[in-house]
Amino acid sequence: MGCQKESNPLAQREQNISDLVYQAETESDQITPTYNSNFQTIEIAHFGLSYDYLITTKIPALCGYYDYNDINFEYFKESNFNRVNWESYSPSTKESLEGIIQKFENKQLPLIQNAEAILNNCNDSLNKYLCNLQRLLNQKEISKKDYDSIMTGVPDTFLKLFRSNMEDNKIRINCSANFRQMLQEIQNTLSQTQWEEFFQCIHRK
Repeated sequence: MGCQKESNPLAQREQNISDLVYQAETESDQITPTYNSNFQTIEIAHFGLSYDYLITTKIPALCGYYDYNDINFEYFKESNFNRVNWESYSPSTKESLEGIIQKFENKQLPLIQNAEAILNNCNDSLNKYLCNLQRLLNQKEISKKDYDSIMTGVPDTFLKLFRSNMEDNKIRINCSANFRQMLQEIQNTLSQTQWEEFFQCIHRK
């Protein structure tokens, strides 16, 4: 029984991390791509990723200034990490946390760039497809009825293409893995009490 009791705090700490990872994964899953019929483009908010995957070292309390014009600051404001009292940490702890988050940011950047490229490529393919379809209609190689019938299925086809490309490139899976590693490093940096407070700040019940 003594061994069982001793292991409980460690199990709880690991469960905390799993809860936060699941939270970010769920938030990402709830962001779905849509088809804008006016502009004939696929659109998705912040690359289909949780704001927690987009946090950067530009956390005001860590870097000492606010850059209101930086889009990353906008991401941070919407992130669960915005609720952490970063000013409560000592200078040395702040420095350690900044290094951890910088490492996370460096790993996330190529994933975010890849997600943006996937979206752009899908929209380029969509545009070329629609232009070709319009050309076929103009040259009377297809009827207006056929054109309208084909157009009905176009949004769903390219939305599926976007989702498939995101899955094939393992964007969200890799974001989740990076996020878990960052949380583990933060947990190892903070004291037990500090971690419990940190967890309560960013965990949504």
